[in-house]
Amino acid sequence: MCIRLMALFLTLCAGVANADYVTINVGLDSLATGKYHLRGQSAFLQTRTSSGTSGGQLDGVESGGATIQFNEAFPPPTLSDYLGFAYFGILETLDDSDAVIDTSLIVAFDSGSGVGQAISDTFPYNEATLVNALTTSFDSAEFLDMLGLVPSNATTLGDIAVPPIGRPGTVLNLVAFTGGLNGDLGVTVGTLGMSVVPEPATCLLLILAVSGWCLRRGRAT
Repeated sequence: MCIRLMALFLTLCAGVANADYVTINVGLDSLATGKYHLRGQSAFLQTRTSSGTSGGQLDGVESGGATIQFNEAFPPPTLSDYLGFAYFGILETLDDSDAVIDTSLIVAFDSGSGVGQAISDTFPYNEATLVNALTTSFDSAEFLDMLGLVPSNATTLGDIAVPPIGRPGTVLNLVAFTGGLNGDLGVTVGTLGMSVVPEPATCLLLILAVSGWCLRRGRAT
C-alpha cells in the first residue's frame, strides 16, 4: 500500500503543474575591461501547448551571468504543456566606469545560427531600427512584431528542459549584433537555457506526509 502511494505521488509531482519551479540559466561573457549588461525593452518568451508568456526576467543581468529562479505564476495544466523559450533585447557594453560605450540588439539563437549574419537575414528589420525602437519607445510596432516573429522561428526557439518527463531541453547562444565592419553582424556573447520542475517544497511535503503515514501505520501493525 505505502509503495503504491509513494509511486502515485511521485507520478503526480512529475506530471501535474500545480506549482512549477522555473530556472533560467544565463551565461554572459566577461570582458578584459568593462562588462556586458542586459537591459529592457526586452522579452523572455515561453511557448506552451495553447498559450505563451513574455517578460523581462533577464533585465539587469551582467557579465558572469545569473541563475534566475521563481515559481510560475500561471502554470499550464501539465509539465508537458511547456514547449519552448526565446529571447531578444538590448545589450549594453560598459567601460570600467560603467559608462555605456555601445548599445546593440541581442537575440538567442540555436547553435550555428545568427553568427556572422545581420539580423535582417532572419527578420524583416535591420539592427539600427530595432535598437531605436526598443530604446526610445514602449511597446513600439517593431517590438510587438518581434514578440510574434522570434518564437515562431525555429532558429530562435529552444526546447524547455523538463527533467521529470524526460525532456533534456536545449541551450541557445546569446548573439549580439556587434561584429563586422559596420558593427551589426552576430557575435556569440553567452548562452541561455530554461528548465521547469514541480515546485520542490510542494512535492517534498507530499512525500514526507506519505512517508510519515507509512511509518505510523508500520508501528501500529
